Amino acid sequence: MNRLAFATGVLLLVPAAAFAAPPQPVPSYDAVCLNGEVDKEKLATFYLDLKPVSRTLEDWAQANPDKPFGASRVDMSGWNISPRQRLLVDARICEDNDKTKNPACKADDVKNLAEARAQASLLLQAFGDYFPANFPVSEGGQPVTLLAYFREGGKVLSCPAGAKPPPGSVAPPKFAYTFPMRVRGSTEGLNFDRDEPDFAVFESASVTISNDDVAAKKVRKWSLVAGIPLPTIPVGAKGGGELDIIPYVGGSRDYSHVEGKAPVNTVESTIGGVMADLRIVDPGGLNALATTHSFILRPEYRHSEADKDVSRLWTVTAAWTPIRNNGLNSYKAFSRSRDLVSWRAIFDVRAVGGWFTDRGNLEPPYNQDFLRVGSRAGFAITSDLVNLPVDLVLTDTWLPNLSSGQDINFFTTRLSLSPDPKRIFTLDLSYSKGRRSDVIQDQQEWKLSLGAKY
Repeated sequence: MNRLAFATGVLLLVPAAAFAAPPQPVPSYDAVCLNGEVDKEKLATFYLDLKPVSRTLEDWAQANPDKPFGASRVDMSGWNISPRQRLLVDARICEDNDKTKNPACKADDVKNLAEARAQASLLLQAFGDYFPANFPVSEGGQPVTLLAYFREGGKVLSCPAGAKPPPGSVAPPKFAYTFPMRVRGSTEGLNFDRDEPDFAVFESASVTISNDDVAAKKVRKWSLVAGIPLPTIPVGAKGGGELDIIPYVGGSRDYSHVEGKAPVNTVESTIGGVMADLRIVDPGGLNALATTHSFILRPEYRHSEADKDVSRLWTVTAAWTPIRNNGLNSYKAFSRSRDLVSWRAIFDVRAVGGWFTDRGNLEPPYNQDFLRVGSRAGFAITSDLVNLPVDLVLTDTWLPNLSSGQDINFFTTRLSLSPDPKRIFTLDLSYSKGRRSDVIQDQQEWKLSLGAKY
C-alpha cells in the first residue's frame, strides 16, 4: 500500500470515529436511588454534574426559584421544583421567546443544558426495564415531559431490589479540585473566571517590543499577574452568598533607552497579595431585576526598582461593584432580535490606603502615605459574532486623596482582537494617560502588544 492510499484511508475513517454518537449516560442505582425509588434531586444533580453549568447560572437559579426569565412570563408558582431541577427542565432559562439572553448564562450553558435535558428525557422513555415507572411514560401519543415528572410527587421511578445495574451505567461523577490558574495583565478581574462574560473586559498579560531606528530608541515592556482561586466558600444560611479567595503574584518591567544617551530608564515592579471577593445576591421584587453585590478586599505588597532605586509599598484596596442584568457591569445586547453587539456600563466605588516601608528616591507628593476614595467608571462594547471576537473597553480611575499624598487619575482605552472565540490570546491597541500607582511613572502612550489571559 502506497502512502497516498494509506493517507486516504485514514481520512475516510476519521470522520466516522470522530462523529460517532457517544453512549447514552445512564445513572447507576447507587447514584440516584434512595429507599427503593429514584430521588429526583439526585437525578437532576447526576445529569447536571455530567454536563455542568456555570456558577453564575446556578446562583441566578437559587436567587430566582419562582421567577421566569424575561418576557416569557411562564407561571412557575406551581412548579414546586428545586433550582437544580429547574435548570434541567426549563428550556427558556437562558433565552427568552423574544431572543433576549439571560446574562447569567455562560458560553457553554445552553449546549450543556440541552444535552442534559435530552439525556434525562431518554431515561424516562427507554430504560423502563431498569427504572420501572408507576405512570404511563406517554400520554396521547406524546412522551411525558421532564417537568411533569419532577413537579408531580406521585410520578415515581423505582429501583428494583437486587436488580442488575443498567448496561453502561456510571457512578456519580467525582471531581478533584484542580487549582485553575488565572492570568491577567493586572489585578483587575482576577475574581472572574474565564467562562464568565466579564473575562472579555479585563486586561491581558502582555509583551510590547519596539525598535525605532530613526530615533534610535528601544522599548521593552511586559506585565503579568497570576492567581490561584481557592475553593468557593458558601456564605449565609441559604447559600445566598459566595466568598472567593485568590492569592496572587505578579510583575512588570518597563525598559526604554535612546542610543547614545543616558540614563537607561528601567522600572521593575514585583507584587504579591490576596484578593477576597464576597458576592451577595439580592433577588429583588416580583418584577425587579436581581442585583449581585461584589465586595472586594485586597491587601498587597509592591517592591519597585527604578534605575536601581528601591521603594516598598503596602496597600489595602476595598471596592464595591453592583452587577445588574440591565447593562450595569453586565453585558446587554443592543438588539434583542440579532446577536451582533453587546454593551455594558462599568462602575465601582473603591478606597485605597497605602503605607511606605521604603520611600526610595520618590519625590513628594508620590512618596507620602495615602488614603484615597474614588471610583472607576467607563463602558465596554463586545462583538457577539463567534468569528469576530472584538472588544472595546474605556475606563477612567479617579481616586482623590484624603491625606497628604497625590490624587490618582488614570485613563485607558483598549481595542482587542482575538484569534479565538474564548479570547485567550489578543492583539491589543491601547492608549493610556495618567499615573496608575505612586511607584509607577506618569505615562501618555499608544501601545500595540500581544496579550494572553486565562
